[in-house]
Amino acid sequence: MALTKSGESFYRKMAWVLMAIVIAGFGSAQLTSTNFAPDFTPLLAVHAFVFITWYALLIIQPSLIAAGKWDLHKRIGLFSIGLTLLMVVLGYLLVRTSIARPDFSIAGKDALGSAIFPFTDIVNFVIIYALALYYRADGQTHKRLMILSGVMMIDPAAARLVLSLGGSPPLIAGLELALFAAFFIHDFRTRGRPHWATVIAIILFGASMAAKFTIADGEAWSGFVRTFFG
Repeated sequence: MALTKSGESFYRKMAWVLMAIVIAGFGSAQLTSTNFAPDFTPLLAVHAFVFITWYALLIIQPSLIAAGKWDLHKRIGLFSIGLTLLMVVLGYLLVRTSIARPDFSIAGKDALGSAIFPFTDIVNFVIIYALALYYRADGQTHKRLMILSGVMMIDPAAARLVLSLGGSPPLIAGLELALFAAFFIHDFRTRGRPHWATVIAIILFGASMAAKFTIADGEAWSGFVRTFFG
């Protein structure tokens, strides 16, 4: 029982950490009027609301499990599926509108090259979230994957937080790696070895980082963006 309570505490704490990064990241970008704070369009407003609501559910769901409210947890879980689909659609629309802006640039890349950052985030998020749904009967795996799916989408907020505070780009990856490190530490403390879900998540993260700085500047990627995002 002590181990279970410890595990639940870890997931709740990680959910709060992710929410703090989201609020601090997007809030600091708006307050400092950085290039990461474009005009607050209706699309961006809806996306922000849905985004924060999704992360709020990450906090609520582990708390419901800890309180033994399984039925409510399942009902909210069904709602989160629709919310997740909406997040993906809104993410696609935001990328599409962003690459049409002449000033859209991430890591010094042009608009088409910059699209790889949100695109890989969305792909990784969908993969990990889908795995979380598939393994929903396995409590330990499901919980890890759900929180890890939040980590996979934290890059926009982490980037805004670090850069708005005057940090250098490598610190963005450092912050995200620290989140993964927390999972590995938790795994070793509770299981004596990494959980496969944690390993898959870090592999996807590493693959996306490699893609961002290898294929993003190629013509093949530019052609894909033109076709996929129209």
